[in-house]
Amino acid sequence: MLILSTTPRTIQNLNDFEKLAEDSNYTFSQINPIAQQFGSNEMREILKDCFIAIVGDDEIDSNAIENANSLKHIIKWGSGTDSIDFEATTAMGITVTNTPGILGKYVAEYVLGIIISTNRNLFEYSNTLKVNNLWNKTPGSSLYGKTVGLIGFGNIGKEIGNLLSIFNCKIIFYDPYVQSNEIGIKVDLTSLYKNSDILIISAKLSSETLNIVDRKAINNFKENCLLINISRGPLLNEEDVFNAVKNKKLKYLFLDVFNSEPPNLENYYVKNNHINFSQHNASNSYDAIEEVNMKIVELLKDLIS
Repeated sequence: MLILSTTPRTIQNLNDFEKLAEDSNYTFSQINPIAQQFGSNEMREILKDCFIAIVGDDEIDSNAIENANSLKHIIKWGSGTDSIDFEATTAMGITVTNTPGILGKYVAEYVLGIIISTNRNLFEYSNTLKVNNLWNKTPGSSLYGKTVGLIGFGNIGKEIGNLLSIFNCKIIFYDPYVQSNEIGIKVDLTSLYKNSDILIISAKLSSETLNIVDRKAINNFKENCLLINISRGPLLNEEDVFNAVKNKKLKYLFLDVFNSEPPNLENYYVKNNHINFSQHNASNSYDAIEEVNMKIVELLKDLIS
């Protein structure tokens, strides 16, 4: 029987997965998407012969699993399961497991790097020296004592709050499902927008959070705000936030995630020093991959023992 991975991150521990499969008389196979994930029609072909699928952000709906008669288990690499149709998997008798609670500390570390690099102008300093040979001495902003707002205060949000407490930051958050605690103070969305020097999107994608940051929200933002999205692209309206930087309603924007991945970026946004990007990499470190992969190995042992 076939164990199949569609996430490139399992390659790092490929020997572990292959050995486990071989010892249990299974076959392990790896197939990688060209972009961030496979679409539904692609998954329809990929899943049809496998018993267990280890997936990334691939689109798994009723179409994708309609012919997957051998598929019994799906393991989501990481925690986000918004691309999986649970009604469809339940109807087919397919169990879905993820690996929550692992990546928060790694994402928080990444966010800290984004904040310091952006507010202290490190991206701009590097580009002006390398590209324009200019000696740029424009002062940046310190992180100490700033108010940091988070949309979503689950594992990742709390890890970010914990890390930023070292810098004496005030942590406020909006999350209908979490109460104020020793890490952060719960506020409404308007208060979050008006008081945050740095605003971080770390919520799950749902009908409640879709386009939660748009032009109307940005009109309430505190002056000189830095906006960071490390969750899912559709939580913000990309056109609105790009225009907000262009119109100086938003000082800095950093996107790790996009509506379409990889994105098709206009030339203006690429050249704007107040807009910076990474490639859905907030949890992408050797250490994070190792920890999640070893957790999945343990899950596989339970499923095929």
